[in-house]
Amino acid sequence: DGFTLVVSDVPFELTPQTTTTVLERDTAGTLELLRFSVSESDVAALRDVRLQVTYDAAEEPAIDVPLDACFGLREGVAPFATLPMRVRVVDERVTLACYLPAPFAAGVQIALRNDGTARAALNATVGVDDELPTASWGYLHATYAAVAGAQAADSQFETLNVHGRGRYVGTLLGAAGYSDTRPGQPQAPLSILEGNETGIIDGDVRVRGTGT
Repeated sequence: DGFTLVVSDVPFELTPQTTTTVLERDTAGTLELLRFSVSESDVAALRDVRLQVTYDAAEEPAIDVPLDACFGLREGVAPFATLPMRVRVVDERVTLACYLPAPFAAGVQIALRNDGTARAALNATVGVDDELPTASWGYLHATYAAVAGAQAADSQFETLNVHGRGRYVGTLLGAAGYSDTRPGQPQAPLSILEGNETGIIDGDVRVRGTGT
């Protein structure tokens, strides 16, 4: 596959209120695979586990997301398979895999931070290519945003707001609908799918959806 498994299905016990290092490397390369597996009965514990990836000894992680939300598990386990990400369930074990390449110039640290009050157990696999991309490249970033409770009527939920040069990869959105009690509005939770997405790039509206 062009990469080496530098961490291969290693079990980790994540104790509450601690950060566990999965990989620390001080040479250049490209992350090609991040894979985690967990018992289906323990998926709920991933809500409090944050995946943190820091490149080149930066002060802050470029990837800092709850592990369950990163793979779309917050509303329940739903297997899917795409080129960059996959979730599958086999024999009551859930496997989460990300194949998005993430190059780094001088080193990388991958950590799991358990912010919860209960332990979490999982296995981790990391694949690294010792080479950097031949073309110009940037760092892979991932962030998390959420709204507490119901989204206010006629308001927009901001999924991303960043500045600087880069390439947008995508958004994994989880949403739960509520019946709209206003007169003349659809009385069904799926009315949330009528939300119109808007994308503003370099100051211009480049994406204007008309419902999901």
